Amino acid sequence: MSSWNIRFIRAAISIVKATSITPYSCKYSKKNYTQYQLLVLILFKDYRNQHYREFIEDIEGMESIQKELELLAIPHFTTLQKFFCRIKTLYLRYAFRKTLNLFYSENDSIPVTAIDSSGFTSGFPVNITQSEPARFENIS
Repeated sequence: MSSWNIRFIRAAISIVKATSITPYSCKYSKKNYTQYQLLVLILFKDYRNQHYREFIEDIEGMESIQKELELLAIPHFTTLQKFFCRIKTLYLRYAFRKTLNLFYSENDSIPVTAIDSSGFTSGFPVNITQSEPARFENIS
């Protein structure tokens, strides 16, 4: 197991716990996994640039990662997909802000900061439908 992976997991855990996300999505949750664990797994999946299925297969062989995340069982890949679809962007924005604080101090000027979310995919097909037909105007 690469020490880079462990370092990433530890940094991600500290950032995610600072987002003040609740441990469980509702009081009727099965409580198999905390939202901290799932969000860290999503971030780690993106860090490794993998698809959900292959990522979960890899995690099954990474005992040190399981120990760091205190996972008693490995989530099914659809658990991660569904969590990603329902998580509020507020938590992702807050995690991004905390990540910036790791690299910049309060007095530093950050001229431009960009978020590239093109790597984050839910894994579900998206149906885009148009409710009204497009209207074109003749501008001649």
